[in-house]
Amino acid sequence: GVTRYFGEGWNVSGGFMYSEDSVPDNTFNPLVPDSDRYIFSVGVGKKYTHFSWELAYQLGYGPSRSVNNDTTYPAANGSYEFLSHAISINFGYHF
Repeated sequence: GVTRYFGEGWNVSGGFMYSEDSVPDNTFNPLVPDSDRYIFSVGVGKKYTHFSWELAYQLGYGPSRSVNNDTTYPAANGSYEFLSHAISINFGYHF
């Protein structure tokens, strides 16, 4: 991620993260799904003399993963996708 600071206390941030799936098909369990994930984030904030605030948005995306396991856990067979949105607001007091 990166943050760029501007005058009068303003800042803008952006980031990217990739998380590779770590569970092979033969031990995949739909109760704890795992897939590749691409996570993007952007944010803006401002710092005053004693207060600050930050507002951020995050998009998480996991492309479709097909599981075909006929031996260990055949009930997990299927196609799985992941999509999430998150917004966060942070307020701070500095002394």
